[in-house]
Amino acid sequence: MYKNQINRMIEELPHKLQKLMDEKYKKIGAFSRLIDQLSKIMSIPFTDIEVLAKEIATESLTFILTFGYYTTCLFVLSIITCPHTTDSRYPNSEKNWNPLEKYTESMPLIKMLPFFINEVKEALNYLSELYSEIPLPYN
Repeated sequence: MYKNQINRMIEELPHKLQKLMDEKYKKIGAFSRLIDQLSKIMSIPFTDIEVLAKEIATESLTFILTFGYYTTCLFVLSIITCPHTTDSRYPNSEKNWNPLEKYTESMPLIKMLPFFINEVKEALNYLSELYSEIPLPYN
């Protein structure tokens, strides 16, 4: 549900930015005049600057929302799975405890496992792609 809301927000960004810009133009004409003056100095038409500003804002907000979703996803999944790491890896033979008895197909954690795995794959692919684009300081 959280992911769907993030995707919906990303889809609505251009419309919301346009609405915000329209409201700002109505309230503050100074920004419009400033951009107009900048376009004369920089030899770039006002409409091109406006389009570029919208594109930069949309890409920036999309990045922030997507990065925020995946980092939150990994954080929450680590909290969900943390209590299970030791018991499932190192069963206590003194207590005669068998993880196969506790981790059955009816357990909610096991039922949701395919979903969790998919979210982790998406997050790691996204972060891997992101980190491959970031230049390392020693290169």
